Amino acid sequence: MTDLGPITHAAYQRHKAPLLGHLYRMTGSVSDAEDLLSETFQRTLERPPTDLRRDLGPFLFRVATRLAIDHLRRRQRRSATVTLPEPWPAAPAPPLQGEAEVRYETTETASLAFLHALDVLPPQRRAALLLREVYGMSTRETAEVLGVSEDAAKQHLARARKTLAAHPFTGRSANAAHRAAAHRTFERATNALMSGDIETFRSLLSGDVTALSDGGGVYAAATTPVVGRDRVAALYGGLARAFGPPESAAFLSVGGDPALVLDLDPPSAAFAPRALVSATIGPGGHLRALFTILDPAKLTRLALDP
Repeated sequence: MTDLGPITHAAYQRHKAPLLGHLYRMTGSVSDAEDLLSETFQRTLERPPTDLRRDLGPFLFRVATRLAIDHLRRRQRRSATVTLPEPWPAAPAPPLQGEAEVRYETTETASLAFLHALDVLPPQRRAALLLREVYGMSTRETAEVLGVSEDAAKQHLARARKTLAAHPFTGRSANAAHRAAAHRTFERATNALMSGDIETFRSLLSGDVTALSDGGGVYAAATTPVVGRDRVAALYGGLARAFGPPESAAFLSVGGDPALVLDLDPPSAAFAPRALVSATIGPGGHLRALFTILDPAKLTRLALDP
């Protein structure tokens, strides 16, 4: 009998980073991705493939994807509350299998905007979109990973494309010039906000700007999206006045999008002492969406990454 320990350990070392990147994009959670990665290798030890002479990568990828689909189904049953993904600036790149139909640049797929958009998809459609348009798998390969027919895989992809095409936070350019402009606009807007220049901040918002917040049930946060230039400017202007100047502020990039980490002096224990704000820029060069993470459980990765 073949000793699976050394084989699985070698496969773990070779595939753990890309698999972790895949599981993060499937779940939008670093901790969930890490748990599912461990379960993937445990399943491989318990139920190994028949041919151990071949690279375990495709087998591990299939197991990980199906575990993630099951996990998402359980998560949807537990709660209908929409929360924001966990920001992970150093998210590993997913395993690129081919170039059959790659539509999304890998850095973009770790942005809060993209991961939030994926949350509207049922689990199998989410997986189909990632497999085909991020990892470049063929229809046949996608069907094998999902355990469905090729016709079913095509239907999952077509429906996922239709849903994302109508989502307000997708369809943006991911080129370097767009990203540089987005970072400049975001820095100008947040600097204006922190200095009390609310009118300049307002002028950099698109008319249909949307602000979403996630306090994780720990700290105060808007429970529904805040939509529109005037409402978003009033919300963030009021918060800036209530908190005063931040104790520290650091710009960074999350999935290619501009972001800002703020250490704050909250006016009461109901408000978070730390926040991450990320933004997307619309076609006109204005802020189209603002994502504010206040949940401390989703900010631990910022301290762990260099």
